[in-house]
Amino acid sequence: MKVFALLTVVGVVAMAVTLLLGFEEPNGILLLISSILLFTAPVAMLAHLALTPELTPGEKRIWLRALIGRRAPAAWSAYLTCHNRRDAIGRLTQPSPGQE
Repeated sequence: MKVFALLTVVGVVAMAVTLLLGFEEPNGILLLISSILLFTAPVAMLAHLALTPELTPGEKRIWLRALIGRRAPAAWSAYLTCHNRRDAIGRLTQPSPGQE
């Protein structure tokens, strides 16, 4: 997963360089490569979620809802950093402070 995160960072930098250097008319090939690199980590993570035997189908649905919900950045961070994704589900399903 760390390799895909690194590729996404490279994609962000490449996109910035492409837009800065080609302000009037960006290079189409560099723009395409940058766009592909930008989406490597999210696509890899969603593929991992779909294919992992670690979680049950119900747990996968909970993760998917969390990854596309209001608190998506926190869910993405939790998915990428936690060692036990089943335990992390409990934190995702709890309401945030002040929401009760």
